[in-house]
Amino acid sequence: MSRTFRLLSGAALATAMIAGPGTMSAAAAACTWRPAALPLPAGGVSGVASATDNTGGFAGTVRLSDRTTHVVAWKNGKITDYGPSSSLLSVSVYDQNRAGTIVGVASLGRPGVPPASSGFRTNATKTESLPTPDGATSTFPRGGINDKGDIVGGYRTTRNGVSVIIGVRWRGNTVTELAGLPVSSNVEGLDEDGTVLYTAADRSPSEQRPFLWQEGRITALAKPSQAGDLRGYDISAGRVVGSLYYKNSAGKYVEEAIFWNTDGVPRKLPNGQSAVAINRDGVSAGIATNGQGAIWRLGVHEATLGAGTVANAVGDDGSVAGSRKVNGEDQPTVWRCS
Repeated sequence: MSRTFRLLSGAALATAMIAGPGTMSAAAAACTWRPAALPLPAGGVSGVASATDNTGGFAGTVRLSDRTTHVVAWKNGKITDYGPSSSLLSVSVYDQNRAGTIVGVASLGRPGVPPASSGFRTNATKTESLPTPDGATSTFPRGGINDKGDIVGGYRTTRNGVSVIIGVRWRGNTVTELAGLPVSSNVEGLDEDGTVLYTAADRSPSEQRPFLWQEGRITALAKPSQAGDLRGYDISAGRVVGSLYYKNSAGKYVEEAIFWNTDGVPRKLPNGQSAVAINRDGVSAGIATNGQGAIWRLGVHEATLGAGTVANAVGDDGSVAGSRKVNGEDQPTVWRCS
């Protein structure tokens, strides 16, 4: 998942990290995040942008009036429609690289049964299923795709009579397990250098912790002083965002957005519930404490996007992709800072 971060140095970085939501540089303070709707194809009712190619292109899903869901891409004013899926399927787009290749998953769920999922990637103007490992009942490339074309995620299978998830990398039509990854880890992100972000059980299944995988070498991300369920959701240029879920002193369960800069120190994002995307320049996006879409820059809260907004992806061009409610329907939307 290609994202971007602008480094601050020395005192400037320290100041940014301790600043409150209302404190930012004069340049940032003058910046206003403005929304622009992405058009729907003919027959489109609603949609969401959930990925970006980092160069002004976006990808997501659109629901049509015939109740089918289409994977679509937007680039230079043009819509590419990769075709419909059955109305019985739930379709999600996870990521897109600079070549425009989109990865995602189509799922069919039944009550009381784990959903059967099939990972896909786009090829020219259609989608194709990712190669399925032997014994797999579902595949899901949740970790995304980088500019080399590597795709990471997992597949569900049965080992020793137990249903487990195995972390894998798709490279072309070859699927290989991520050596050393614990069984049932959740692969969440992929950096341009091949580093894989995943979350696995730490002290107990209810207490997760993010880790980095680099060709078999595993590094645990530092934990904040507050114990809880710690998740990592995206990585770019060595920086990671996620969330911490825990019970506070009042006995209430809360979730707070977390940011790891290149120093590896976990920091809470002001006014943040969860951060789900980050780019190589340090712009991250996610959910504010009021449930609206939110944007941060190197750990400093920069914007809350308004009622009915969702922020899903951050491009290396500085754009944020997501959706907003328009007349009760989700409208695919891009925000830019100007």
